[in-house]
Amino acid sequence: MNFTGNIKRLILLYKGMPKQVLNETVNILITPQHYIIKRKELPVKYAYQAKKVAPSVFDGLLEDTQDYAYYVIKQDENLWDFIAYNPDEIKNDLENRGIPLEKVSRLYFAQEFANQITTPIQVNDETALLTVNDTAVLVPASALSEEERRLELSSLQTPKGGISLKGGSSRFDFEQIASLSAILVLFAGMLLYEGIRYGGADTQGKAEITKILKNNPSLESKYTRESIADKYKSLDTQERQKRAIIKRLSRMIFKGVTLDSLHIDTKKFNAVFQINDENMLQKFKQLAAKEKFTVHVKNPTTVRVEGSL
Repeated sequence: MNFTGNIKRLILLYKGMPKQVLNETVNILITPQHYIIKRKELPVKYAYQAKKVAPSVFDGLLEDTQDYAYYVIKQDENLWDFIAYNPDEIKNDLENRGIPLEKVSRLYFAQEFANQITTPIQVNDETALLTVNDTAVLVPASALSEEERRLELSSLQTPKGGISLKGGSSRFDFEQIASLSAILVLFAGMLLYEGIRYGGADTQGKAEITKILKNNPSLESKYTRESIADKYKSLDTQERQKRAIIKRLSRMIFKGVTLDSLHIDTKKFNAVFQINDENMLQKFKQLAAKEKFTVHVKNPTTVRVEGSL
């Protein structure tokens, strides 16, 4: 969710780029110098399934001395682009160019923009970024016509996807804070609603008890009064249990996880979460297991959590 409506500046990351001076958070477009791409047909439906076999796709093509991570892009029903990259190399290049990780919101591979790069993007005096056979590649600028129009980075629309590199500052940018605040407001509103509802029920209940006792003196016995009190004590217990469930669910929300919907009744609850990627899904499952909740993965990004009060 984008609560701020802001569009972050897109910066090219390439070998030999000059030092940058940043006063704002930016997105990074990673050129093919920083990754290896291979296109392959694979009869799988979801990205997390394709990602599992990515290491075997690059078997024998990567240096054993480097630690690679993998990213996949679905091109067609069974056609996938597999990308291998070294996160540490990208981190070092960013920092060496004056781009601290806390100033980076999201990183995108040039291949994710392949369908938008209809004309060349000038990288530097010697190189341009161009789409050839549906693949984003770097070509010598001298091979291009001087009259050919160049595409501006500002005209590109950032796609869904991209990656975020761990190891930066733990501080959130404004958009992330706004998203987190909205979630907290949602929980606060739910707690307030439950409190008001219970408070109203309690006040109304006391008035009813007073009226009943006034009209029926025989009910003044200690036994009857305690029975009525137990009834409202049970209501209080249920509301406390609901608030406790909300508190436990809030512990499972972290960067990359958002609450989509929540339903609680007197016996059970179910909540639907949206999750960015498989790594976050594994962490989410661990947190759910710790809370002893039941998790149903509807698809790679949508998870339903259930439990009893």
